[in-house]
Amino acid sequence: MSQQLTAGTVAVAPPAPRAPTARLVSGLQGTPGRLRVVAAVTALVVAAFGLVAASTLRSSSGALERADLNLTQLVRVQSIQSDLLQADASATNAFLVAGLEPPTQRAAYDDAIARVTTTIATAASAQPADAAALGALNGQVQQYTASVEQARALNRQGLVVGATYLRNASDTLRGQGIRLIDALRAANQSRLDTEIGASSSGLALTLVGALAIVVLLLALVELARRTHRYVNVPLAVGTGLVVVTLVTGTVAIASVRSAATEARDGSVAATTSLSQVRAAAFDAKANESLTIILQGPAGDPYEALWVTDSETHVLQRLTTLSVPAAAEGLGAAWNAYVSRHEAIRTTSAKGRYEQARTDAAKTDPASANAAFNAFTTTVSQRLQQQEDAAGAALTAPRTRTSLVGWLVLVLSLAAAALALRGVGQRLEEYR
Repeated sequence: MSQQLTAGTVAVAPPAPRAPTARLVSGLQGTPGRLRVVAAVTALVVAAFGLVAASTLRSSSGALERADLNLTQLVRVQSIQSDLLQADASATNAFLVAGLEPPTQRAAYDDAIARVTTTIATAASAQPADAAALGALNGQVQQYTASVEQARALNRQGLVVGATYLRNASDTLRGQGIRLIDALRAANQSRLDTEIGASSSGLALTLVGALAIVVLLLALVELARRTHRYVNVPLAVGTGLVVVTLVTGTVAIASVRSAATEARDGSVAATTSLSQVRAAAFDAKANESLTIILQGPAGDPYEALWVTDSETHVLQRLTTLSVPAAAEGLGAAWNAYVSRHEAIRTTSAKGRYEQARTDAAKTDPASANAAFNAFTTTVSQRLQQQEDAAGAALTAPRTRTSLVGWLVLVLSLAAAALALRGVGQRLEEYR
């Protein structure tokens, strides 16, 4: 029924709707307003903690994956060096025989160069940051193989100058080619160390987790102070969940740190050391051949290099290998080759150069070549074992870390929901 206005009455307009800002300001006033602020802040901080915790564990898993990839690339680079020096050892050893070189030595050289070419292409594809240096290295390899072919052609004609071409090819390989490989190895070792360090960084998780616990405790105090209700079960349970989440995440990161450190100091270090031992062995073998080919004072510098390779880069490195079991028997195997090498050098020192060349080129079971091949074959097997162990050690924590990441996220979201529920119970008492 409509109301009729009569003389003397005043029309009253309905109240105008309040603006959203005004409603928000009104909603935040008084004790209910403060409780709404407490609910929002606690839920946001706890949810943020969950996201940070999950992100930290996910980053840890990703860093371990990248560390494994960098280790694989580091081994590739070191394999390139070993194969190059193996090719050079085969080429120089084949020069000990006048005329046509032994087919087995030629095949060994060709196989080593083929592996170098393939590995360079694979490494450039796997790590774009290495592409430029690998391209330059590939140019050095092409120049080296061309020089070796020229030396071979001269050797087949019986021209002594072929030895000079061979020596120049070997020197260029070690001067420019190996320097590029050293730079690549250092870059990949740095990337590997960085990723291993990043895999165990839990500072953000700890700081945000501590902040969330402090905020929740302050919320409990604020509720008790304003409502005089000293027990809020949902909020207390939510606080407990955050504590459990922080402990779980911290333990997971600590576990990753322990596994990564053990891998870095154990199988990863053994992998890189054994790879360097293998490369040094092939370098020593090439120097042995150059010593005998050049004879006398011209060969002395190569004998000095052989001594450095043998004593410093092979034997000393084997005695300090991070996984002692991986070096078991290798020192004796190398010394077996050393004794045959010294016998050849003694023959050469007596002026019996042709006999020394013949002895150094032999391949029977009692020869220096047989002892050398036994050593390098065993080193290659141990290297593969350590590389597999290092890869497994780096990747093993990844699945566990990913699962813990999802778990802490769920627990944190549950804690945020409980915080909202706990404050909400007190708000309902004001309605």
